[in-house]
Amino acid sequence: MVRTLFWYLHPPTATEFAYSIISLLPEDVPMKEDIYDWSKFVLYSSVCNAFFVPYRTSSVALAAVMNVMEDMKLLLHVDDRMCGSNSSRLQSFFEEDIALDLLFLGKKAEELKTVKLLRVKLKEVTQASTGYAPPIVNTFKK
Repeated sequence: MVRTLFWYLHPPTATEFAYSIISLLPEDVPMKEDIYDWSKFVLYSSVCNAFFVPYRTSSVALAAVMNVMEDMKLLLHVDDRMCGSNSSRLQSFFEEDIALDLLFLGKKAEELKTVKLLRVKLKEVTQASTGYAPPIVNTFKK
């Protein structure tokens, strides 16, 4: 049946993965819609860059979501480690969540190394584009 319908099937895009990743975030994370909108901005900005072609769309999406959350001050990046009470809880979500492991088909540890590289390149892309200014969030819902 898949062979018959092959032309109807398409692989998930990075924006679809970003939506899935954001939906897995803990419920008290604020402004999920803004996180998604700005993640789409980052991903759309990267579409014309051939650097991202060999990488999994799920990895590029995770890198975009993490960068946006860092820029919104939901994750604080210091010496390659996220820190702070709420942000370390989110960091452990990205490192330990079983749902993310399923997203990466059991290869999460390898993919997180790739995501670190992708985050650097996505930062370069967003710095070169105009209009990137996600809102800064300082508190979580209690």
